[in-house]
Amino acid sequence: VAQFPQQGDANYKNYAFGDQTFSADHKTVTGGGVSTGANPGIYLYKTKSPDTVSVTMRVNDTGEIQAAIFGVLFSNAETTVTTNNASDTFAGEVESQTYGSEQTDGVTGSNSATSKVVNMLSDTDVPEQVKFTLSSSENTNWNDYDVSFTCDGDCGEYDATPQIDTATGNRYVTVSVASEKSAHGKWVVTKKVKLDTPKIQKSISKDEVDSAATGQKDSYTLSLNVKGNTVSGTTTSGEKAKIDVVFVLDTSGSMKDGGGNSTRLKNMQNAITSDGGLSSVLFNSPDKIDAQAHVITFASDLGLDGTSVLSTKTDLDNVVNGLRANGGTHWEKGLEQVRNISTRPGATKYVVFLTDGNPG
Repeated sequence: VAQFPQQGDANYKNYAFGDQTFSADHKTVTGGGVSTGANPGIYLYKTKSPDTVSVTMRVNDTGEIQAAIFGVLFSNAETTVTTNNASDTFAGEVESQTYGSEQTDGVTGSNSATSKVVNMLSDTDVPEQVKFTLSSSENTNWNDYDVSFTCDGDCGEYDATPQIDTATGNRYVTVSVASEKSAHGKWVVTKKVKLDTPKIQKSISKDEVDSAATGQKDSYTLSLNVKGNTVSGTTTSGEKAKIDVVFVLDTSGSMKDGGGNSTRLKNMQNAITSDGGLSSVLFNSPDKIDAQAHVITFASDLGLDGTSVLSTKTDLDNVVNGLRANGGTHWEKGLEQVRNISTRPGATKYVVFLTDGNPG
């Protein structure tokens, strides 16, 4: 495709070029020698198979010399697919329209696979278009999965939002790989976790106290039992339910009322923080539940706004046990604040609303 020096250059006469012979498949070039005393000129060759090209140097006659300078500019790309709790099989492909493609093995469950590298001869300052495709086994419901794509290396500007092939349902992203650069396209496929509706049991009973002996009015005990159901769908070892819980708690003055040695506020605190309470349900099974909590309180006005993230039982218990009761019962301020609480991507949001039901 080029030579040095070119005809017309001032010193062109001081150089000599040997004859070239190409093989039928254009993978081998043989160059003849040039006479002693002449400077060997340089030919630049271009090939689409840089991994198989060869150069043969031959001297035809005594006194001839031969010289060669050989080099290849190329870029490359590969792809990896990682699955998390997948019940279907996924595979990745990296493709250059000019230089072919490579595929990963199919992966399912929680596994990963990487393709072989696609090597691409590159022209200086001319990027190569590479397509990364994610395919799945037949009858896969893509709505059951979260799919993300990232590209490591020199990927140029690209849209990381996977496009959908309407004919196959496959996902794909196209990137530009610069000359002499590498790109590694990575797919992550995660099975969505769907929680069944928790079982909630509520009961109220009149306390058996001797009013005459204690001097107290009739009192009642409210029992609340919340039991989370199992994760629906196919489960895999290590699968966790990802949930974010917002507690909206009444700290108005009436929560100081009660009977016996307890108050409504204390009963609410115990329902959350005692052994077997809500905080235990959320945080005592980290191998099954990935939970975080937020606490909103209301009285005459909004108290805690719930923006603090509580990620352990101790954190939640400390906040709840530190609550004090005073003021009116403007419960709507607490519920309005719920919409301002951001939850984690992929997490199911639950709201637990506890009040004595006396607005004012």
